[in-house]
Amino acid sequence: MNAPADDKLHIYKTQANSISKKKAEKEEEAKKLEMEKMSLEKMMREKEEKYSREKGGKYMKRDDFR
Repeated sequence: MNAPADDKLHIYKTQANSISKKKAEKEEEAKKLEMEKMSLEKMMREKEEKYSREKGGKYMKRDDFR
């Protein structure tokens, strides 16, 4: 039969398993977001390079802005 100590620990084991699953889900979500961030940064660099080639510079000069 179950020992009384096992019955008391069952609640904590269940909570620990639940938290462990949530942690794994959040880590997976963080990895996906990091990959998306890297993809967007790459796309931004490519667009800046394309703009630089077409327009001649990354930023406008003060006189050009006026």
